[in-house]
Amino acid sequence: MQKTGYKILYVDDSEEAACSKKDLLGDLGHFVLLYHNAESVIDDLEELNYDVALVDRQLFEHHNENFQRNGDELMQILKRRYPERPIISLTAYNMKSDYADYGLFKPSSIRNIDDEVRRAMFDIKRKRIILED
Repeated sequence: MQKTGYKILYVDDSEEAACSKKDLLGDLGHFVLLYHNAESVIDDLEELNYDVALVDRQLFEHHNENFQRNGDELMQILKRRYPERPIISLTAYNMKSDYADYGLFKPSSIRNIDDEVRRAMFDIKRKRIILED
């Protein structure tokens, strides 16, 4: 039995790794909207339709020549605009982000990412049921 997939907004500046993860998440039934910087996400934000965001906290550290928003700044914008949509932070350093609902250390396996996406969506559905009662 194939699991239901979700629409994932995935933002990671490591293009090769992100493309590989996008393909693997697609194999698990997810539809992945892949971005490599915060500015592109912000430019497209009005048109983006996603269930859960997966965001690298260290987005801009590889792009020091130009100012770009980092992962925390992007998560803050996403949380302010869409508070009901869960955010999963990916980080190699500090797990805690004030703007993420969930967190994973990098590198994370596809299984761990898939489990965290499904857990986030389960929690959202459970909250909706509780609010409806």
